[in-house]
Amino acid sequence: MNYIKYIALSGLIALASCKKDNAEYSVLRDQAFIAQTETKAGTVATVSVAADNPAGSTQNLNVRLSDVAQADRNFRLEPFTAEELAAYNKANGTAYVTLDKAKYSISTETVTVKAGSSLSDAVQVTILPLSETEINSGEMYTLPLKLRSTDGCNILAGGDEYIYVVKPTIISSVPVLGTDPSDRAWRRASAKLEGEVPLPQWTVEFRVNMTGFGMNNQALFSKGGQNEIYVRFGDAATPWNTLQVKFAGTQFDKSNTVFEPNKWYHVAIVYNGTTVALYVNGQKDLDTDKAAGKTFTLKDGITIADAHQQWVNGVMLHEYRVWNVARTPAQLKEAEFGVSAKSPGLLHYWKMNEGSGREFKNSIAGAPSMFVLTPTNTEATPRWMDNVRSDGAGRTKID
Repeated sequence: MNYIKYIALSGLIALASCKKDNAEYSVLRDQAFIAQTETKAGTVATVSVAADNPAGSTQNLNVRLSDVAQADRNFRLEPFTAEELAAYNKANGTAYVTLDKAKYSISTETVTVKAGSSLSDAVQVTILPLSETEINSGEMYTLPLKLRSTDGCNILAGGDEYIYVVKPTIISSVPVLGTDPSDRAWRRASAKLEGEVPLPQWTVEFRVNMTGFGMNNQALFSKGGQNEIYVRFGDAATPWNTLQVKFAGTQFDKSNTVFEPNKWYHVAIVYNGTTVALYVNGQKDLDTDKAAGKTFTLKDGITIADAHQQWVNGVMLHEYRVWNVARTPAQLKEAEFGVSAKSPGLLHYWKMNEGSGREFKNSIAGAPSMFVLTPTNTEATPRWMDNVRSDGAGRTKID
């Protein structure tokens, strides 16, 4: 939910709660809630799971009462109904999908706060790794839990919901483009586009890891059509380890971020019709309104790892996406390592995780693949690097 409720647990703000057996308590003073919410509505917890840890991740949940229980109080922790999740998604602008029952377990069906206590024993919630199909879907899988009373105890609205968002550790193989240090051959990639697509708003994003910055004008993205979008490292008078972005006849001269070799970055350029903004790892680096009111056009083709002169460094690249919407900072951060191909506004999506060959398939049905080429447009096959991990524990350097 987009609002937050805070509730004091003593006499500052009266809590409504479990009904008292004595009828003189006509005003309810105590309530039950999931302790981990800390009485905050809309609490979301991210759970990381990886295929190389089949036991998954186990989390503890407790039920708390605002006052000591006079008698045992019993509850259940249950997943949202389909209607409850739909209502949550609509209220919060999310597109969460409930995790399959085979992918989680809850240690006990009934949760009890015993007489003389205000806190239940811990309930263990275990979430198992996602399947390859689930990971590749790009869906945001969740286990949204609701606290329900089985004996008439009053429950604090907002504090009765706790949502686990499953963040899979994505382990990929990615191509080496630019100049591969193993053979000193320069490879780039290109996709041919049909038709002409107007872009009154747009987002371009990708992940990049450079071996170094030994030359200016090493371009990461170049699109054809009216009002170019051209993303490169350096220019003649610009530090070669900063990004320069050209668009609609103007440009960002250089990013505030100074890039380091052998380090992964997520880069996004977002145009909302008024401002163009550069984001690095989900954080805004800079923006400008120089292109306000412009409509861009996507046609002809898209090329990556290109240059007017030559590439001298190797680069690992993947997760290239082109949108006809302005993605929000939260969306950029949440979906750095993968999105659903069904996401609204997603025009092109090259995961670049095939692990072999020269074709990068487009995840959008009917949209073109990218193919690897030499600078003279002959066919070429890149070297593939394995164990690139979204948790940062894998490859960061080209061998």
